[in-house]
Amino acid sequence: MTLTIATDILFHDDIEPDRLRRVSARAFHVAPEMVAVAEAAGHFPIPDDAKVILLHRSWNMPGDFPIWYGLTVDDDLVEHVDRALNTVAQGLGTVALSDADDDRDMTIHLPDGSGHVVRLTQDDDDAFRITPEMRQLIDGAMRRSRETEDTSNAPMTTTRAQKVIAS
Repeated sequence: MTLTIATDILFHDDIEPDRLRRVSARAFHVAPEMVAVAEAAGHFPIPDDAKVILLHRSWNMPGDFPIWYGLTVDDDLVEHVDRALNTVAQGLGTVALSDADDDRDMTIHLPDGSGHVVRLTQDDDDAFRITPEMRQLIDGAMRRSRETEDTSNAPMTTTRAQKVIAS
């Protein structure tokens, strides 16, 4: 098995590591024990059969996306990273950023399971902030999520993404 560094992922919300592991396993269609989530600065055993590794950078990034993970995946999963990250954002009910295919753009992954390439610049403090374009995408994702919930007659709850909109 060969592992490839796939992308950095910046989350808007803090995420409980075991929940991230379970949601990532579903998104990449692997068993949960094949997903390792750990602190990048620590010494941790990585299972020999790990196919997805998420290493948390323990320092917070400035801006609207302070939680930083590095994603490494088995070579067989590389082509599924973008779709899987959309599923991760949806499963966690949060907003995330990852690298796009070029060096200038980012992909925003929304809680409705969609992903969109956006142009971002970092502030003087190297922070990524929610832009007006991103706000429109988040608002649209929230509307779609509410419509889906309404049609399923499920009780509506406040998700983390709704809290993002309010901030």
